Amino acid sequence: MGRCDENLMSSNRLYDRLSRDPALGELRDGNTRLFLMRTDAFMDAFKRLDDDARYTMFAAFAQSIAEHSGQSVKHYRHELGPAAREIFLNAAVNMAADMGWGAWSFGPNTPGEMTLDVVNSPFVEGYGPADAPVCAPILGMLEALGGIIFSVDPVVEETECAAVTGGDTCRFVARIG
Repeated sequence: MGRCDENLMSSNRLYDRLSRDPALGELRDGNTRLFLMRTDAFMDAFKRLDDDARYTMFAAFAQSIAEHSGQSVKHYRHELGPAAREIFLNAAVNMAADMGWGAWSFGPNTPGEMTLDVVNSPFVEGYGPADAPVCAPILGMLEALGGIIFSVDPVVEETECAAVTGGDTCRFVARIG
């Protein structure tokens, strides 16, 4: 089954690295097990919670993504070696697209601040209209990416969410301290 971790970044496209074992019902990227899920089924679970529980769960989900995906991000960055920041962020854009996390674009970025625009967030589509941002997984992923780019954990916020605005773009900002 699968490829060993040394080959994990032989391509920055997820589908080039995936292995699957239908007999075991597994999908893997190296040693990391993945699964596919409907966005509406996933996000509807959050809608069923009361407001306090929902936003506590969104925060916990963002933290979990930052921690666990952060491990993968560190590995990917190590595999890229001394590659420029733009190459690393381009790999993140490709990975997000391959995972179905929308169309990502970084910038404008300044020292100590990084912005991310996401068009077609699956979390917005799965949740529908909302009174507050719903893209906690992307928030957590940007925290993980920002930690590598800045070498410290950034403060990350979703400053614009299409679920709230009715638009098509969500905007995230990661800042040092």
